[in-house]
Amino acid sequence: MAENHCERCGVSCHATVSDGNGRDVVVKGMHCKFLVVETDGTTACSVYETRFEAAPWCHHSSEAKGLGMLRAGCPYNDKSGGKVLLRDDAYDTIWPSLLPQILRHVWSHWISPAPFLTELAKREPQTEWEWVESQGGGVFQPKGQPPSVIIRYPDVLRR
Repeated sequence: MAENHCERCGVSCHATVSDGNGRDVVVKGMHCKFLVVETDGTTACSVYETRFEAAPWCHHSSEAKGLGMLRAGCPYNDKSGGKVLLRDDAYDTIWPSLLPQILRHVWSHWISPAPFLTELAKREPQTEWEWVESQGGGVFQPKGQPPSVIIRYPDVLRR
């Protein structure tokens, strides 16, 4: 399948955490540093033509489906399952169970921390958050507090 079937949702460029029910839920705001949101709300890769050189963690759609990197329902995903992008209300409901998982991860260097720090500030306004480089990646944590890291996120865009 040619890449012109892409719906430009950006899900394959986002990190996920498990929701405890076997689904890999897209973490809003936690995505590849080269992902940009267009004015029409779709997404694009800012280094698309050279993405495999600039972003060695990136995979062609033909490889991504076997790695669990595609959205459930993606035109390139011919198998059941895949990353789940929840509606805002459903995401809001499970956010309290996602946050502890997010805070236990060392996220890879491909993550752009600023969008997720904005998401944290919106969802947890009573806490000041920071990104601290750690173990070749980084952690999100309340400012001035030690991280509670136990899990290293892989260098590919999958769980």
